[in-house]
Amino acid sequence: MCGFARGEKILCCVVRSGTTAEVSIPARLTRHRAEGLGLIAMQERVTAIGGSLRIESRAGLGTELSIRIPLEGAMPIRIVLADDHVLVRQGLRSLLERENLQIVAEASDGQEAVRLTEAHHPDIAVIDISMPTLNGIDAARELSRSCPKTKSILLTQHEEEQYIHEALEAGVKGYVLKNQVSSDLIHAIQQVSRGEFYLSPAYRARWWRRTAPNRIGRQILDRARATGAAIDC
Repeated sequence: MCGFARGEKILCCVVRSGTTAEVSIPARLTRHRAEGLGLIAMQERVTAIGGSLRIESRAGLGTELSIRIPLEGAMPIRIVLADDHVLVRQGLRSLLERENLQIVAEASDGQEAVRLTEAHHPDIAVIDISMPTLNGIDAARELSRSCPKTKSILLTQHEEEQYIHEALEAGVKGYVLKNQVSSDLIHAIQQVSRGEFYLSPAYRARWWRRTAPNRIGRQILDRARATGAAIDC
């Protein structure tokens, strides 16, 4: 028997060597809950907590039973997507679902983003900065009050430091440039989930050189650190 962690799951293997026949569970038994059948009951319990169970049995070679169970606290990150362009949302959903991130709702404007986030209480809200009815910064500000456990990541084309300052004041935890979304958004979600502040690397060094010596740059850095965030510059 062996057990070890791999990524965000724990793997347990039980191997029995020796002569064995092919093992199969009759289909009629799998259609019903069968008390007393250990493998079926085990599979039900593993599936209920998001895991998987696999059995391989070969005549003359033995049997291997493998169970993969998500580590505690490592369930899929739940996300609300907010962008007023359908094609953009579709692309973001495809990108995030490839990484086993769970999209619980999509919004097409700022007010809908707030309403859906308040309804679903996701881990992360990914919000476009420019949306009708309520812009991304104001939506993030509202969510910091109504859903303090949800962390907001802003998607933006703006590189001016004033926007970063306003975003931090609104409680935003991640600032991702839209032309870097495909390479940066997954990292942003992971970093923000750990309680850190994320700034797109393509802009981070330029921002640091340009703004660190001035008053706004120091305010941004102080604000990020005051929230317990980390900025790697």
